[in-house]
Amino acid sequence: MFSHDHHSDADADDSVSNSNRDSDHTSNNPPTNNTPHMTSHVGDEREKGQLRRLDSLEMKLYTRPPPQDDCPICMLPMPMDYGCETDYMSCCGKIMCAGCRYYLPRHYCPFCNVPVYKDIKEMIERNNIRMEKYNDPMATYRLACFHDTGTHGFPLDRVKAVELFRRAGELGSAGAHHRLGLMYARGEPVGKDMKKSVYHMKQAAMMGNSEARFYLGCTEGNDGHIDIAMKHFMIGACDAAAEIGRDRCSV
Repeated sequence: MFSHDHHSDADADDSVSNSNRDSDHTSNNPPTNNTPHMTSHVGDEREKGQLRRLDSLEMKLYTRPPPQDDCPICMLPMPMDYGCETDYMSCCGKIMCAGCRYYLPRHYCPFCNVPVYKDIKEMIERNNIRMEKYNDPMATYRLACFHDTGTHGFPLDRVKAVELFRRAGELGSAGAHHRLGLMYARGEPVGKDMKKSVYHMKQAAMMGNSEARFYLGCTEGNDGHIDIAMKHFMIGACDAAAEIGRDRCSV
């Protein structure tokens, strides 16, 4: 009987000892519930990702854009901004420099050998086909300009012009972004919105539009951000100098 009581006390002591050891072991381990820590970590990573995207955008904005493609006929550099110095072929969507268009025969397209349009109506029809069937940014931009100025037989419809400029910008037209930036800055035919104006100007500048780059430089300078303004002006000056140098070297 005493022996039984003795073993019972020993078992109780062992149980208490084991319990203490388990308690000590548990106290030395960190808590298993780390949900707040993980939530904080995810939030930090999300903020870092947003900062990286902003840094990437800023780096792209303040980096010289790649030069325009060479003329596919003479292989000389195209001008920085497609305009009167280039010729768009509405039959196939190809672009060549104005010099090649001047010297080549005007009766057929030098790319697809299709006869050139006979009148403005046929040219408009070809542009519409390029826009609707092929999502051609240049054809869309040209039609937007016709609506915006009321030329080539189009009635003046600036609301339709804004719609087409947005579509052309989404397709990658730097000129369309530039025109939208001017519209939002002037407040016509859309409401004045300088944030949207700067957004479209930045998109155009990153695509190589020199007028948008100059606009951004002037805007930053007027706001007192001289260092940022100088970045825009230096990039624009380098692009202009490079184009002049290529033109002189190609003579």
